[in-house]
Amino acid sequence: MARRRDLGEMHKRLVAMITTLNQGLGDAQTAKAAADREIIDQRLDQMERAVNSMDGALRIELEPMLRTIVSQAVDANSVRGSGRPVRLSLIAFFFCVGLALGSIYNAQIGQFSENIKSMFFQNTKGLIVESSPIGGSAKVANLLK
Repeated sequence: MARRRDLGEMHKRLVAMITTLNQGLGDAQTAKAAADREIIDQRLDQMERAVNSMDGALRIELEPMLRTIVSQAVDANSVRGSGRPVRLSLIAFFFCVGLALGSIYNAQIGQFSENIKSMFFQNTKGLIVESSPIGGSAKVANLLK
């Protein structure tokens, strides 16, 4: 009987110790999670402050710098663009002169192009390939024997 009673007491103590251990581990885990959460919150606050200060610095310093760069680029393009109408008028003038000369000397230009064409085809008669109705070359030297 005494042994059974001792075994029962020992069992109760073991159950109490395991329950206490389980509660202690749970409390320790909750405390560690809370501490980790606090550290993460502090780091996020630091990062947010750093980003806000960088944003402020960029707005204060970068905006005027970008404004001057853009205004210089626009001014440079507006100065360079002043020659554009002159160029366009010169192109239109030369186009009109070429059109007038072409209409006046139409016959001479046609005769000149015919002379060039005949000279080219006269010198390249051996190079011109006549096509056969069945495909390939119609030259006698290229036919199958």
